[in-house]
Amino acid sequence: KIIIIDSTLVTSVRELNIFGFLQNNPNPFSENREILFTSPKSGKVEFKIFNLLGKTVHKETINAIAGSNAFHFNSKNIPAGFYFLTLTNGEISVSRKITIVE
Repeated sequence: KIIIIDSTLVTSVRELNIFGFLQNNPNPFSENREILFTSPKSGKVEFKIFNLLGKTVHKETINAIAGSNAFHFNSKNIPAGFYFLTLTNGEISVSRKITIVE
């Protein structure tokens, strides 16, 4: 199951405490970035970045807590371009498109 959440739904995500991205401004972004998301329960969350061809260019596991979460991501090893961020908690995957600039 994949859910694509638009930034206009940020308030709803917070209020419902569902699994999803929160607003990550600015987009486009460069190098150091704080990624914000919510999770209804504690546990491991897989964070991936895919290029437009579907190739995974970054992958890491985050230890999420129930509620709002934040972690830092450095994109210096990823070329400028368009990508999809994906979070997966084992049951649900959510994605958001981003632009990385140099």
